[in-house]
Parts: sequence; C-alpha cells; structure tokens
Amino acid sequence: MSKTSRSLLAVRVRKVLCALRHRSYRYGLAHGVVATTEHDDAGLGSEFGTVIDIGASRGQFALFASVKWPKARIICFEPLTRAAKRLRRTQKERVEVHEVALGAADGVQQ
Repeated sequence: MSKTSRSLLAVRVRKVLCALRHRSYRYGLAHGVVATTEHDDAGLGSEFGTVIDIGASRGQFALFASVKWPKARIICFEPLTRAAKRLRRTQKERVEVHEVALGAADGVQQ
C-alpha cells in the first residue's frame, strides 16, 4: 500500500470513528452520509445564527453544522434531485433545502 493510500485510509478511519461518537452522525451514516468532521479543526466560530451551504450535495456539511452549531438555522442549496432527497432524509427538522442551483446568471444548464 502506498503512502498516499495509507494516508487516505487513515483520514477515512478517523472520520468514521469521529462520526460514531455522536447520535446525529450515526443517523447520517445509516443513510449513507458521513459528516465533514474535518471542518471541526478549521477554526470556525463558536456560534452562528445562520449557516448557508451552497452545493450541499447529500448534506455532509449540513450534518456537521447541525451538530457544531445546534441553534443555527441551516439553509442548503442543492439542484440535484437525488442528492436533495437524501439531504432531506438525513436532516428532517434542522435543515431548509432549496432544490435550485445558485449562479451569476439566470438560466438552465442542459
């Protein structure tokens, strides 16, 4: 196994072990969503009133944010239907999901 592969495996193991410590993270894991726990060391503020997640995908950051800032309103933007559906399933009460893309110009990408 290469050094890069070992390093990647170590990150994944640390992430899963961290995810197992919190009930909300375990719930996310059960639905195929691993919280972005690596953001915990990013020096983010201690409390926010609102968190906006643009390009939320399946809700990895929203899951982290709901644990890190339990009083915050979490607003997610995710244009892909399948990803938005999973996001809604893992974050029912805490997250407001808008199934749209955000960009500099109006339009539809085909």
